[in-house]
Amino acid sequence: MPKLPVLTSKQLIKKLSKRRAVVPYHLGDLPPGTLHAILKEANISRDELLSK
Repeated sequence: MPKLPVLTSKQLIKKLSKRRAVVPYHLGDLPPGTLHAILKEANISRDELLSK
């Protein structure tokens, strides 16, 4: 299973494009647990995120 990429809030919002999820605004990178929870809420797998 690939590791989660390191993303900022703005980068993640661009990748989610037409999916609905709550993305908190952090000044730095999103913590891995927060990113995992957002992906789970948006029904996106790690592989889908990496392919976008």
